[in-house]
Amino acid sequence: MMTTSLFAQAEVKIGVRAYNSEKVSVKRWEETTKALERAIPEYNISMVPIVSFKEMEDAVKNKEIDFILTNPSEYVAFEARNNVRRIATLINHRDEGGLAKFSSIIFTKADRDDINSLEDTKGKSILGLKKQAFGAWQMAHKEFLDSGIDPFEDLDVKFNLASSQQEIVYAVLNGKADLGTVRTGVMERLIKDGKILTSEIKVINVKVDGFPLLHSTATYPEWAFASLQHIQFDLANKIAIALLQIRPNDEAAVKGNYTGWTTPLEYGKVHDTLKELKVFPYENYGEITLELIWKEYKYTLLLLLLGVLSLIIYNKHVKSLNDRLAKKSIKLKKINMELEKATYELSKFSKELEKRVKEEVKENKEKDKLVSQQSKMAAMGEMIGNIAHQWRQPIAIISMWANNIIADIDMGNIKNEELRKYANSINMQTQHLSQTIDDFRNFFTPNKEKSIFTLRSSVDKTMSLLTASFKTHSIELIEDIEDIEIVALENELTQAILNIIKNAKDVLETRPDGSRKLIFINVYKKDSKAIIEIKDSGGGIADNIIDKVFEPYFTTKHKSQGTGIGLYMTESIITKHLHGEITAENSEYEYKGKHYKGAVFAISLPTSEEKG
Repeated sequence: MMTTSLFAQAEVKIGVRAYNSEKVSVKRWEETTKALERAIPEYNISMVPIVSFKEMEDAVKNKEIDFILTNPSEYVAFEARNNVRRIATLINHRDEGGLAKFSSIIFTKADRDDINSLEDTKGKSILGLKKQAFGAWQMAHKEFLDSGIDPFEDLDVKFNLASSQQEIVYAVLNGKADLGTVRTGVMERLIKDGKILTSEIKVINVKVDGFPLLHSTATYPEWAFASLQHIQFDLANKIAIALLQIRPNDEAAVKGNYTGWTTPLEYGKVHDTLKELKVFPYENYGEITLELIWKEYKYTLLLLLLGVLSLIIYNKHVKSLNDRLAKKSIKLKKINMELEKATYELSKFSKELEKRVKEEVKENKEKDKLVSQQSKMAAMGEMIGNIAHQWRQPIAIISMWANNIIADIDMGNIKNEELRKYANSINMQTQHLSQTIDDFRNFFTPNKEKSIFTLRSSVDKTMSLLTASFKTHSIELIEDIEDIEIVALENELTQAILNIIKNAKDVLETRPDGSRKLIFINVYKKDSKAIIEIKDSGGGIADNIIDKVFEPYFTTKHKSQGTGIGLYMTESIITKHLHGEITAENSEYEYKGKHYKGAVFAISLPTSEEKG
């Protein structure tokens, strides 16, 4: 693992696969390591020989090394499992001028006339270094399969009889196996060193494809130099450039027995071969295993699991909702039944209510008619009383003049001039009585046709019926009346005004002797409305009953004095017949230096101006 300290250079460790021994590996790659240090002086680069694949696998996993240099089959395993990145490929076979690829040979003893092709190998024994050895078994295994021969079924495959590829050659020559397989270069080196003779060996299934060495299988890229995933691109690039700059005559190439380095070749062919052989790291290639599924589709499976869990939760939630819905449905059916029953009862009640309403409306109309009639009768009674007041003086005068005429006749002292005087006086009083009867008749004439009239004339007509009564009870009338013209039912307005003034008069009649009895009638215009204010000095209306004065049959008088329908009819006339408004309130005021308190009734009516 690459490390640094405050004062030391950054350390870079290269893990090198040491097949023969650590000592041999150090001797071969020591100068290459020094060449890299010279090219990249800012780093302290060291080589770590690793004998077994398991040791190298642990070192890669734990990031104890930063780069690896190993054979192609082990490289593709690290590429597939640990995402290492190749940065250069070894140019090997120095004696042959340098080759970036290699192959394998399948051989037997030269005197084996029965073995000349792969087909002849069936039933024979073959010796390989080990099942994981790429050049000393797996290349040959692939070639057998391509020829339709399964060596593990059609041949007797032997491993572990030799500890090196050189020993495989010796074992075959010594008759321990019929055939053997080693990578290219091994046989050539033994022949060059004089350890065996060319005439002792026979290579079968020889390929002619331009590769300069005798070989029996396809060619594959040489050893790979690769950086681990944690190494930054800048450092990996510097290492790659330094390797590519090593020349054949450099000490590194001579000691390493290679020619140099080239840009990394394509190792897909190695992957394909290992997949077909179903060997590490593709033992289960093409088979569906839980481990493979998890490795390949981990995130998809997690999403699927999350989806399934969500679906389970959703289904559970839906079931819960359905259960609740079913319960609510039962409850709703029950409610619907109750509702239908209630609807039936309500319909029945509605019909009964409609019938009762019609009866009540009819009864109320009759009551309203009766109330109106009672009101008119009460007003008529009041008017008769007023007429009696009005007629006393004229009748007394007529009686006096009649007695005078009789006395003059009895005395024989009758004169035409005196008789004319008496007759004129009697006629004048008779006219007054006749006018009173006309006013009485006009007041009660059921006139429902609107007419144009002034409020002054309406007030005057009302007061003409009350003048005598006012004098009898010492009631003062103070008027401030504008000449305002309206279009309305005059008789009904007169009745309404009469009811209000009569109530004020009745209150004032109860005031103690010596109290000043005042009734004010003010008529004026405000915002296109005609306002009639009638105010008295009777002390006002009690606060707890002032809101009830317009209710029917409400009265504070003795039964013999009031019916309680006068103000009710007044409010009905003003609001329903004359389309106006009426209010009642108490007022305290000053008049000619004295303080008074009384009730104020205000009538608001639309004027002819507003109508037009």
